[in-house]
Amino acid sequence: MKKILITAGGTATAWHLSTLIKSRFKENFKLYICDTNPRHLVPSAQLADYFKQVPSVMSTGYREYMIDFLNDNNIDIIVPLIDHDIHIFNTDDQDLLKIKVLSTGITKGTSTLLKNKAVWTAFLKEQGISVPKTYTKNIVEQNSLYIVKPVLGFGSRDVRKVAKDEVDFYKNDERYLVQEICNGPEITVEVFQNDGIIRSLCRERVEIKSGVCTKAKIWFDRELHELTKKICGVISLPKAFCYQVMKNENNQWVVIDINPRLGAGTSMSTTYGWSLASAFLSIHGNLPYDPLGFLKYQDSPKYVLRVYEDLLI
Repeated sequence: MKKILITAGGTATAWHLSTLIKSRFKENFKLYICDTNPRHLVPSAQLADYFKQVPSVMSTGYREYMIDFLNDNNIDIIVPLIDHDIHIFNTDDQDLLKIKVLSTGITKGTSTLLKNKAVWTAFLKEQGISVPKTYTKNIVEQNSLYIVKPVLGFGSRDVRKVAKDEVDFYKNDERYLVQEICNGPEITVEVFQNDGIIRSLCRERVEIKSGVCTKAKIWFDRELHELTKKICGVISLPKAFCYQVMKNENNQWVVIDINPRLGAGTSMSTTYGWSLASAFLSIHGNLPYDPLGFLKYQDSPKYVLRVYEDLLI
């Protein structure tokens, strides 16, 4: 039985992984959960064999604290679920390798690439993969609105729309990336890859409440699968990850974000019948299951609705 530590235990993804471990894989894993909140405020802690309240990922000495915890508890696998953890606990981290801990994250090289939106956007463009048009101080177009993103940052944090009379301020500031407004809907593409085998599934956010997808359309898309194969061919990404696309003014799919981790809506795909989380656990745990057996496609697009569950702690 392998000891698996899931970070950010308060997230929906941690809850989903924990429920799968305790239902499908209870004979394979001993579940460790950590979070900055106390146990009674962490849903997945109620399923854990061991829970640890840890310092903030931004605090001084956090990495060393976690390395010591992993070593002291003989953890076999660490699953970083939030962006900061993913960039701290790389797969080729020498301290993790020394204590024989497998990280499900990314290499240092991939971390360096994905930390900077301007860098990975330019890299994908060089590789022939479509990305939103980027504007610099030398490029002027009379668009009414633009998208502004912090160059250093994760996901959609601090992304905003700005009017043309504001955009020159951001174009002259290297801390920001100014791009064209893309057309919705935004699609999340979930990806499983292992030994050259690639599977993908698309999820459209039909309804969002307080930033959480509550209604989703889920299906397999051949065009986006071809794009997925191109991305996997040029960036070293985890066995399970997701990325987001929208359409540009020419009605082409463009990559707007890459998340080298399981997405917050992964449980909705499991409900559809395509359990990326199960395939993820199976392959990283080196379990006697065919991971592709967890990735079942439906004959037509399906809709998955999300409701909340009340827990008495």
